[in-house]
Amino acid sequence: MLPSCLKCGYRIPISWLGFSNASTKYRCIKCCALHESTDSRKVSEFILLISALFFVIKLDVLIESSLSRAMIALSFLLLFSIFVPGQYRLVENDEQHNRTQNVDANNNGAN
Repeated sequence: MLPSCLKCGYRIPISWLGFSNASTKYRCIKCCALHESTDSRKVSEFILLISALFFVIKLDVLIESSLSRAMIALSFLLLFSIFVPGQYRLVENDEQHNRTQNVDANNNGAN
């Protein structure tokens, strides 16, 4: 299952899960809900990274090129890191979004 917003169901970019730092937050472009990584993501990425390194070392018998082994391992790492469930959650106290909505409401009320 591809990652999607927990509030509206709009698709979350794979690049956020695959290439961003675990402390980076993502805001849905459709409903403005803020998502953050869980501890599960940090643990699963660490386990997948160790597995990929082990995979690179053990494949030297079959694939001579270390660059090819690294590319294969990184491809599997990216693929598996995307499909592990429970990697992100909604941020309950989204101060920035609440502040923006209050400013917009005040501006619309003044008109």
